Amino acid sequence: VMLGVSAFYFFSQTTPAILSKVSRPLLLGGLIFLILTFTLIKWSAYCFVNSLFFQKVRNMLWMTAFFNLYIWLGILILPLLLVVIYFDISSQAALFLLAFPLVLTKICLFWKCFSNFFEKIYGSFHLILYFCALEILPDLILWKGMELISNNLIFKL
Repeated sequence: VMLGVSAFYFFSQTTPAILSKVSRPLLLGGLIFLILTFTLIKWSAYCFVNSLFFQKVRNMLWMTAFFNLYIWLGILILPLLLVVIYFDISSQAALFLLAFPLVLTKICLFWKCFSNFFEKIYGSFHLILYFCALEILPDLILWKGMELISNNLIFKL
């Protein structure tokens, strides 16, 4: 939910024309729905891929760590988001402040994935493929998807 609010703030600051075309509650609800749907799809992809390659105990450890990190991400983003909104920080500084916990979460997920699934060093190539396919690439797709949706809302409405 905090990521949806962060995305709403970012789009309202970088493309203010979208707020004149779409109501604020609709845009905020759409972004929150998009991020929740994205998280559920990501969770199901993790469950499917992990059930094929790893044992059930390791899968449960991974999913617990995955959701704990996302809960902590929401807790970290809340005060930063309040600072960004109430002190009217510039868009670039806000993007840096809100992206820092995201990058920190990705690093923690990378380390947890490495320590949980791959004990041997030769598994590092598999780890990079696994992590990029299920963690980095979906985030980039989500970002570009939100940009395309906001641009379509501006031009079509």
